[in-house]
Amino acid sequence: MSLDTTTVDDLGAAMPVSSAPSNPAPGSLIGRRVGRYRIDELLGGGMSEVYRAYDLENRRHVSLKRLPPDTAIEESARRRFKREAEAIAQLEHPVIARFIEVFETPYDTWIAVELVEGIPLSQVLVDQGPLPPRRAATLVRRIAGGLAAAHAKSIVHRDLKTENIMVGPKDRVSILDFGLAKQLTRDDSGPTLTLEGMMVGTCRAMSPEQALAEDIDHRSDLFSLGVLLYETLTGISPFAAKTPLQTVAMIISQPHVPILEREPRVPPEMAELIEQLLAKDREHRPRHAGDVAAALRKFEASPQGHAIPFSWWKAAGIVLTLLAVVLTGRCAVPGLA
Repeated sequence: MSLDTTTVDDLGAAMPVSSAPSNPAPGSLIGRRVGRYRIDELLGGGMSEVYRAYDLENRRHVSLKRLPPDTAIEESARRRFKREAEAIAQLEHPVIARFIEVFETPYDTWIAVELVEGIPLSQVLVDQGPLPPRRAATLVRRIAGGLAAAHAKSIVHRDLKTENIMVGPKDRVSILDFGLAKQLTRDDSGPTLTLEGMMVGTCRAMSPEQALAEDIDHRSDLFSLGVLLYETLTGISPFAAKTPLQTVAMIISQPHVPILEREPRVPPEMAELIEQLLAKDREHRPRHAGDVAAALRKFEASPQGHAIPFSWWKAAGIVLTLLAVVLTGRCAVPGLA
C-alpha cells in the first residue's frame, strides 16, 4: 500500500475537508476532518475503530483510534481506551508505535499514534506458512526487546498475540494495541479496565493466571510470547481446541503438544526455551523479557537457527588469538610476553 502524497495545499483545491458529523457510521468518516487530522481509510474495527489519517499541520500520516460513544459498557471501555493512551505515552522503543496525542471531540475520544506500515504477523503466517527457526528467532527477539522496555515501566501488555504484531520491511516489527495494558505500580484501589474477577485478553494467548483472573505480572506476557513463538514456528496454537472454554481449560491444567512433535526442524534448545515460556507456574518461566531476547539471539547466528555452542565460540576465540600471535610476534594475553 503506497502512501498518499497529496499535500495540504493540494487538498484545498482538490477536495474540501469537512468536519466529522456527530456519532457517524465508520464508513462515513472517510474524507472528514477530526481535529487537525483528515481521515483517509478505515483500517480495522472492534470495540474501537482504527483509521489511517493525515496530520494537516505536521504533514504526516498517522493512525487514529476512535472510541464511539455507543460502545458497550461505555465507561469501562472509555477507561480502557484512556489507559492505553497513558501506557503508550510512556514508552519509547523502536518496536512500539510512538504516541502522538489523545484528544476528545463533542462525541468521541481519539488516540493518535505513529502509523506503522506492514502486515500483521498472523497474516504473514497465513500467506507464507510457519517461519524458519532463524527468522522466527529474529522477529520474536525484537518483540521481546519491546516487552522488556514496557516491563521496565511496569507496564504489562496482557494481549500479546500474532494479530497485534506488525511486520514491516526488513522484518521490522511493531507491537500494537496496548488497550488491555496494565501498569503494575498503579494504585489498585482505583478503577480497573474490567469488572472485578473478569478475565481479559485473547483466550489462546493468555497465561494460566490471566485465564483464572488472578493478579498478574510481567511473566504473564512471557507466557503469551511463548504462545506467539510456538505459532510462528508451527502455524498453530499450542492450545488449539474446538471451543474457547476448551482452550482455557488446556491453558490452565492440560499439557500442550510439544513443539518438536509438530515441527521437528525446531532446534532442541529453542524447543526448551518455548517449554520454559509456556510453564503453567510463572516461577518456572524466564525471569525477564531481556533474558528471552538474549537466548533468542544465539539462534540468529546459524543459518538453520541452531544455537552455536559455547565451546565453538571459545574455540574460535583461541584460533583468533593464535593467529594474532603469529602475525604480530607477540602474545596479547596480559602477563605474558
